[in-house]
Amino acid sequence: MLPSASLPMPATWRDLLDELGPAFSRRSTHRLFVALACGMILADRSTVVAMAAAAGIAGKWRRACWFLAGAVWDIDALGLAVARLIVKHLLNEGEAIVVAADGTFFKRWGRKVAQARWAYDGSAQGGKKIAFGNTWVIAAIVCRLPFCSSPVALPVLFRLWRGKGTASQVELAAEMVTLLAAAFPGRIVLVRDPGSARAYDLGLFTLDTDAGPAATAERYSWRWPIEASNAAGKQILGVGDACNRTEKAVERTVPFGFLIQALLILWYARCAYDPADIDRRRRLCPWYRTKTGPSVADMLGKLRREFLKARFSAIQPGQTHLDQIDGYAWTCDGTAA
Repeated sequence: MLPSASLPMPATWRDLLDELGPAFSRRSTHRLFVALACGMILADRSTVVAMAAAAGIAGKWRRACWFLAGAVWDIDALGLAVARLIVKHLLNEGEAIVVAADGTFFKRWGRKVAQARWAYDGSAQGGKKIAFGNTWVIAAIVCRLPFCSSPVALPVLFRLWRGKGTASQVELAAEMVTLLAAAFPGRIVLVRDPGSARAYDLGLFTLDTDAGPAATAERYSWRWPIEASNAAGKQILGVGDACNRTEKAVERTVPFGFLIQALLILWYARCAYDPADIDRRRRLCPWYRTKTGPSVADMLGKLRREFLKARFSAIQPGQTHLDQIDGYAWTCDGTAA
């Protein structure tokens, strides 16, 4: 039996993960998902073994590998379930759903890594932009959070590009937009210059048929948050740390990590935001003079502190109360804001 049911965790985090139960056909698979989701939040590196160890199932690391490589669950079904939670909890009734799509690259090593090939790596330093690895196309729901000055992207759907001669990255993005349109029906429009003779125009997708040209163009400017989301996933959550090789594991591991990132942001927005978080960070890091909103690193640090509180179920006589222990003492705030 997996210990996810007894794994100490914040009740609000458990409740959020429990809402995704219907996306899994077996309770045991969902429990393993919960354990690895917690492990990714707590682990220093997001390899499968490290996530299993952080979740308290180090002795069952093969089971954790099986979850990604062989268990029966569908990444699209899980992604759409997360998308529904985002729309339910972060958007107002009838509010437009803004989706940004972008490609991102993960370097890989070895001849037997599924779908790894030489491809363009836009984030590579220097002049050499070609590298060996996997190319992903990601669709994220972009929304405004009351405590953030800029829109935030929450990744929900993913496609692994399989090289020349297969569906292009633009076609993969269109496939994911189609899935989202089916999940939230009746509100999708492709804006294109009328009468254009060019083979390719800038296409702006909107799920709001009442939006005017100015609003549609403004939403296009919201594409940038997905770049920040990709960077935070790689640098803060460790998405891509796990070096899987088999086809199904490669197809699932990166999406799994980005979905945990989306759930982290959703959890923080629903249950954990406190203006004092910014004050604490600015006291500890006074060089952030213009910092006014929490970063993904701040959200991760907050959830880790809540995990630590959950682990201490009782306060011993004379022990400092948990809420009186500064966040720095809990996590050392090892990740930069």
